[in-house]
Amino acid sequence: MIKFFRKIRQNLLSEGRTTKYLKYAIGEIILVVIGILIALQINNWNEDRKKEKLEVSTLTELKANLSADIKDFQRDMKVYDAASKSSDIIIDFIDGKIPYHDSLNILFGKIPVQGVFAPNKAAYDNLKVTGIRLVSNDSLRAAISNLYEGTYHYAENYMRSEYEFDHKKFGDFYLQEMLEYSFYQYAKPIDWRRLVRNQEFRNLIMHRKLKFQGWHKMQYEGYIRKANRVIEMINREIEK
Repeated sequence: MIKFFRKIRQNLLSEGRTTKYLKYAIGEIILVVIGILIALQINNWNEDRKKEKLEVSTLTELKANLSADIKDFQRDMKVYDAASKSSDIIIDFIDGKIPYHDSLNILFGKIPVQGVFAPNKAAYDNLKVTGIRLVSNDSLRAAISNLYEGTYHYAENYMRSEYEFDHKKFGDFYLQEMLEYSFYQYAKPIDWRRLVRNQEFRNLIMHRKLKFQGWHKMQYEGYIRKANRVIEMINREIEK
C-alpha cells in the first residue's frame, strides 16, 4: 500500500502537477491521522474493556469475602450466645440457686471465650494494590473504604485489646482456681465452695455477660448489616 501511494506521488511530480501533488499529500496525511485516531480509539476501547473486566472480577471476589465474613460473624454470635447462657447458669450457681454438679465444668469452660476479629481482606488488599479508583461508582467505592478502613479497622483493634485483657484476666484466675481447664471446652474448679465465695469471679462473669448481650451483639449485628449493604451495592453495580 505504501509503495502504491509513493508511486502516485512520483507520477504527479514527474508530470509537474505540483498542486495536485500537494493536495494528494495533504489527503494522505489526513488519512494517516484518521488511521492513528481509529487505532487509538480501538486501543482505548480495549483498555476500558480490560478495566471493566478487572473491576467486575474484583467486586465479585470482594462480595465472596464479605459473604464469608457474614457467616463468620454469625458463627461468632452463636458462640457468644452460648457463653452468655453459660454465664447465666454459673451466676445462678454462685448465687446458690442451683447445686454444683460436674456438668457445670463445661459451662465454666465456655465463659472465657473471646474471638479475634479477623475479616477476609484478600480482595480489598488486592484492590488497594491495583488502586481503589478501579471501582468506578463513587458511592460504592466510599462504602467499601468506610467498611474496611473504618468499621473493620476499629473492630480489629478493639477485639484484639479485649482478647488480650480477658484472656489474661481469666487465664490468671483459672490458673489459680481451676484444677484443669481448656477454654470453651471445660474447666474443673479446685474447690467450688471457695469459688462461690469469690466476688472477683462473679464480677468477671457479669462483665463478660454484659459484653456478650450488649456491645458484642450490637456491634456484630452492625457488621452484618454493613457488609450486606455493600454486597447489595456490588450486585447492583455488576448487573449494570
